[in-house]
Amino acid sequence: MSRWRDLWREYVKSTSYQRILQERGITNDQFWREYAPVYEEVLARSGYPGEILERVSSLIPPGSSLLDVGAGTGAFAIPLAPRMRRVLALDPSTHQLRVLEEKARSRGIYNIEIISSRWGEVDPRQLVDLDFSLAAYSIFEEDVYSFLKKMIDVSSRGVLLVFRAGRMDPLQEFVYGPRLQVDYSCLIQILEEMGYDFQVEIFSRDYVLPLHCILHGLCSSARSPEEIMRYLEDGGRIAAPQKGSSMDGIAEGEEPWVRVKSDDALLYRLG
Repeated sequence: MSRWRDLWREYVKSTSYQRILQERGITNDQFWREYAPVYEEVLARSGYPGEILERVSSLIPPGSSLLDVGAGTGAFAIPLAPRMRRVLALDPSTHQLRVLEEKARSRGIYNIEIISSRWGEVDPRQLVDLDFSLAAYSIFEEDVYSFLKKMIDVSSRGVLLVFRAGRMDPLQEFVYGPRLQVDYSCLIQILEEMGYDFQVEIFSRDYVLPLHCILHGLCSSARSPEEIMRYLEDGGRIAAPQKGSSMDGIAEGEEPWVRVKSDDALLYRLG
């Protein structure tokens, strides 16, 4: 076992949202149901997948078949589907997939097939005729080698991965304490050990979110909303509404908005 695979295993066990599931004794589906009230709002305001989606779309030829591992509510699957011959959307949360199906129907998209399963447990007989596979912020299994190898094996033309670039938001450490820091470079090292060379492109996003979205995402924290607000104020992260910004239309004196910066890495191997 390599130190990189050990590092990833420890990250999943001690830091990722899988730890929250274990500590609270809830299922993947329950977690996403609780997060549902703000999930779509966070996506819409954060500019994700944004430029990454555009780049992914440019790398996958029209008429291809695509497997989306951890598809969620369809951030990638739905906008890509009109260009694809077939999209296979896999996710362990039936709630997330139900939202995806509803969104697809409302847009007249009918070439998305649904599989409710963890990636490591899906029946291989369902994974046929796949050109490309994508996993965007969904690699949360301890055995990352098997996770990646399975994606590579079932994809005849390419694999694309999206994961964090750089350190996580320091707010996370304030709320949950010191946390193991893992970013895309760990995945690159693991892939190189497996004998695969992946290209990397980095995308940056600067945006603002209403405070209720921040607090809802930290609902399992022992920190009070007042403590979190004070931390954000001390760090200069409370933003005032500005004309022409994503806060346009929000009046002064209303709910505080929080500055956020995210860096995403797109890893891909084609051919």
